[in-house]
Amino acid sequence: MTKNNRKDGVDWSLTTRKGSRLRQHREFLALPFRRKMELLEEMCERAQRLGSTQEKQEKLTGI
Repeated sequence: MTKNNRKDGVDWSLTTRKGSRLRQHREFLALPFRRKMELLEEMCERAQRLGSTQEKQEKLTGI
């Protein structure tokens, strides 16, 4: 039996870091362009919020 055709139905190649990362890339590549842009905008907004939170923490702690 191959690792993808087992009784338990688990694709064990996806349980490694490399396998998981490849799966994420495949799923992202399958998305329509508009959805990719929406996700990119959401990630940018989150990064800005995290950056401003970090700046506030640095001001409070004096680092």
